Amino acid sequence: MHQDIESVLNEGARDTARQISEPANFASRPWTHADDDKLRRLALTGLSVRAIGIRMSRTETAVRSRARRLQVILRKIRPKQLQMG
Repeated sequence: MHQDIESVLNEGARDTARQISEPANFASRPWTHADDDKLRRLALTGLSVRAIGIRMSRTETAVRSRARRLQVILRKIRPKQLQMG
């Protein structure tokens, strides 16, 4: 009986380790030169960070972070702009 409990605990530990080592689908996808070029192009069009993220299948945080690293200026939306349409 003691061995059964131990084997179950070991299985659980292996499953937990597997979940930690296997990132989500998009979470750790590296940026390529083509991605960088696309980010620059989309930023020049004046799209919002959210729109860029959707088009690139990236999170807003990932887009902002990469833009900062590449020194790409992103459009900022102010509350007044949102009200004016």
